[in-house]
Amino acid sequence: MRNILILQLIILSLAAGALYLARPPETAIAWLFGAGIALSNTALLAWRSHRLVQRPATDAHRDLRAFFFSAVERLVIVIMLFVAGLGALELPPLPLLGAFIAGQLVLMISSFKTGLTTHGE
Repeated sequence: MRNILILQLIILSLAAGALYLARPPETAIAWLFGAGIALSNTALLAWRSHRLVQRPATDAHRDLRAFFFSAVERLVIVIMLFVAGLGALELPPLPLLGAFIAGQLVLMISSFKTGLTTHGE
């Protein structure tokens, strides 16, 4: 999962650099904020997955609750960050959303290619 985070960081940073050169600076800032949302989502997923792998699998209901809690927790954090970026910071919505989508695509594609599951590497 660490490799996916690094890959996300590299791809999204390169895109932010290209945007900074081609568009107004606020576009690159919005892109970086959206990339930060995607990276925080992936980092939280990696952290929760690591914690799940570390403890013994004794109770399927407990694991299901942990999985559900992780999904809800990540969703709430992503929503709060979007509200902060779009509302409080008034960042342009298209690059912010585009970076988040790009980050999620990197996560999905690299997860499929490496065969990762939610149980870690």
